[in-house]
Amino acid sequence: MESLADLISRDISPEPGRVNNPAAHPIDAPILVTGTETEPHAFEITAFNFLLAHKEPLGISAVWRCRNVRIDGLIDLIDGRRVALEIKYRMNWEKACQACAQFGWYRTHVEGKEKPLSSGLVVFETFTGDWARRKPKWLLENGWSFFYMDHREVEGLRVDLIRFRDGMLESFPAALAAARSKAR
Repeated sequence: MESLADLISRDISPEPGRVNNPAAHPIDAPILVTGTETEPHAFEITAFNFLLAHKEPLGISAVWRCRNVRIDGLIDLIDGRRVALEIKYRMNWEKACQACAQFGWYRTHVEGKEKPLSSGLVVFETFTGDWARRKPKWLLENGWSFFYMDHREVEGLRVDLIRFRDGMLESFPAALAAARSKAR
């Protein structure tokens, strides 16, 4: 049996294999839905189409769909900043960890020096599991606070969470303000 000291001292390289070329394609027209998509894929398409349709009020200059770079897309803001985009149909601890790992991989393997990321954005529809529950003293589902306690930064990159449901985007501050107003 190999000692752990030997293992962690060794230079290890993965087996060679085919690597797909990374790509980012601008979205200039709505992505068509065929009706054969899974629910998560249909949600992703709907989210991209929403961002494209609401570019001006959201301060977006361009929306990009990515392939072979772990993240779903990129958003260029009118002020020149670039935001990494990850779309998750359901949100829980596992999906938050996946999104953070995907942002981290992109930053260390692909991110261009000429247009570095300013932040990351995770778009989701609904919380699941314990993230969908609410603590008795909290106004919102646990997922909002769980995300911002443990997943708000990756490799020095700020990451925000936004819910996209019923054709509306909702941030944590907006959801909290609405819940406080309702509680009065």
